[in-house]
Amino acid sequence: MDFDLTDDQKEIKGVAHELLASRSPMARVREAAEASSYDESLWREIVELGWPGIAVSEEHGGQGLGAVALGVLLEELGYACAATPFLSTAVTAAVIQGAGSAEQQSQWLPGLVSGELRAGLGTRELAADAGGADVVLLLDEAALVSGADVEEFVAIDPTRRFGTVSGGSAEPLGAGAVDRALTAISAEVVGVCQRALDMSLEYVKERKQFGVPVGSFQAVAHRCAQMLLATESARSAAYFA
Repeated sequence: MDFDLTDDQKEIKGVAHELLASRSPMARVREAAEASSYDESLWREIVELGWPGIAVSEEHGGQGLGAVALGVLLEELGYACAATPFLSTAVTAAVIQGAGSAEQQSQWLPGLVSGELRAGLGTRELAADAGGADVVLLLDEAALVSGADVEEFVAIDPTRRFGTVSGGSAEPLGAGAVDRALTAISAEVVGVCQRALDMSLEYVKERKQFGVPVGSFQAVAHRCAQMLLATESARSAAYFA
């Protein structure tokens, strides 16, 4: 049995990697983080490519390519640390597609897919992109909330906006909603892990001690090998889910 990505999924991954490498270099990520704002030009380009609806059926304006394709994009966006509201909006759309009622799908999916609407994602205590969101997917309640009060605050990740959510009108989602969301989030974390690994390897090849790269020291090599094992284990678990 072949557990590798399909040719189409590999193409999506390649396009995303190249696009984000050119449009979201680390210097641009830092600018957005320090300005406490998203890269709106990058977000518009992502919307034009149809990525927010990659896991949403064509009936609702999406591409209907499924959860693995969404995971591929999330991994690449995590790798780039891209300052966009993609995670919250695309994951919420995918969850509504898979666990929402027909009414919830018709109400929210076309707007989320087109970029006209944005979503928040998280818990009432810690929700990403909740400020200004049209709907918030609350994982602690497995529900969609609209019309909520949001108090924004600065968290440890400056590339993403966070807030606490109170009040609002909550509509429960169907079975599997939280699992779908957590699986998607794990794919983004895999991308972050891979970026950390790549940066570490680059550093230990360049940093010298006693005239030789520190990567040649056995203790450092063992630590890097452990990072690789953890990253590949996370990737396998995420895509299996």
